[in-house]
Amino acid sequence: MRIVMKMVLLAAIGLSWAMLVAPRAKAASELQNHDSAFSVLITAFAEVQTSLIENDYQTRQQAAASIQDYQTRQHVLKLTEQERELRLRKLNRQLAELSAAYVHSRQSDARKNGDHHPAKVDIQDAEKKLNGFVIVETATIQTNQDAEEERR
Repeated sequence: MRIVMKMVLLAAIGLSWAMLVAPRAKAASELQNHDSAFSVLITAFAEVQTSLIENDYQTRQQAAASIQDYQTRQHVLKLTEQERELRLRKLNRQLAELSAAYVHSRQSDARKNGDHHPAKVDIQDAEKKLNGFVIVETATIQTNQDAEEERR
C-alpha cells in the first residue's frame, strides 16, 4: 500500500511539475519564435525601404543628367544626394524605434511568463532566411467580361 501511495504521490508531483514547467518552456519557445519573426520582418522592411530609396535616387540622378545647364544640374544632383541621405537617416531612426518598441514589449511578455532571457533580434540570421525566400508578385486576373469592357 505504501508503495502504491508513493507512486501516486510521485505521479501527482511529476504531473504538477510538468504542468508548471511546460507552459514556461512553451512560453520561452514562443518568445524565441517572436524574436525570429520580428528579425525577419524588420530586415525585410529595411531591405524594401532601402531599395525604394535607392531606386528613387537613381531615377532622380537620371532625370538630373538631362539638365543642360551645368550649375543647375550640379545643384539638382546635390539636392538628390541630400534627399537620399535624409531618407536613409529617417529609415534608420524608424528601424531603431521599431526595435526599441519590440524589445520593450518583449520584456513585458517575458516578465509575465517568468522568462528572463533578453530579446534576441538576429539580423544576420534573418538576412540568411530572407535570401531563401522567393518573391511572388501579385497579378491581376482578367476575366472575359473585363477584357470585353476594355475593348469598348
